[in-house]
Amino acid sequence: MSVAAAVSIPINVSFAPASKTSAGIHIATLRIKSNDPLHPNYNIPIRAFAMNGLDGGNEPSLQRLMDLWQIPDKVGDDTPDESRLPLAPKSPNDEVLLPTLVAARIGPITIQMLSAFLPDGSPAARVGFYDATTEVSTELFSIDQGSNQTTHPSLSGYTRFSPGARSFGLYVNWPLYGRSSFSEDSRNSWDTGQAHGRMLRFYPLKNTDGTIVPNAYVVGAEAISLYSDQQDVMFIIRNVRGTPLPSTLPASFAKNSPSRAISDSLVDLV
Repeated sequence: MSVAAAVSIPINVSFAPASKTSAGIHIATLRIKSNDPLHPNYNIPIRAFAMNGLDGGNEPSLQRLMDLWQIPDKVGDDTPDESRLPLAPKSPNDEVLLPTLVAARIGPITIQMLSAFLPDGSPAARVGFYDATTEVSTELFSIDQGSNQTTHPSLSGYTRFSPGARSFGLYVNWPLYGRSSFSEDSRNSWDTGQAHGRMLRFYPLKNTDGTIVPNAYVVGAEAISLYSDQQDVMFIIRNVRGTPLPSTLPASFAKNSPSRAISDSLVDLV
């Protein structure tokens, strides 16, 4: 095929593991040969995760998803080839506590989805933020129904927002269960398991060489009690830092579904 200057052509690549023994991370290279004298061969690395099936124990662990995305964080999982995260997590463990956050600098905060591995719902999940001292919450985007077992979920909504100078928390709402997981442990009163309310876990984003990316974190969210794989929803949030400001839970905040109102702080469509 011929590709004109400033023109692109899509190429579909099929991934078909041979058998259940192929489960895990697979690496390949798409090599493009051309008549370009400067780049006669152009190599594109391809990474994928083969699953034995969908849901539950067939899903990749949080650690294996870190490995897949080449993020050299350790989540404290001594059995990363099965989906559960030990509670309490083992050492070494790069988790940091960020119950509430603020913008690190002027400009929008961005979210990059990495994966969704959770039971399906309508939609599969909703992701948003809330003011840490009030009841005001804002949905950013939803993970579309049927996009619940993949490293590339389909989204509807916004992945950029500007909360100003206010301290805020994050939430993931689970329509199938009629409840939400919050970055502040105290708000997860529905959890009666060994996680003790820790439904959102944060890890510093690292480059492949292990250097830390400033003001960026990987977030893993959990939907259910008594079992934790912490990768029901997984994303990177950028341009944030933690805040030591305490917050209390207003009595009227204890509700299953945060407000879905779209505020004027949302600045970009997916």
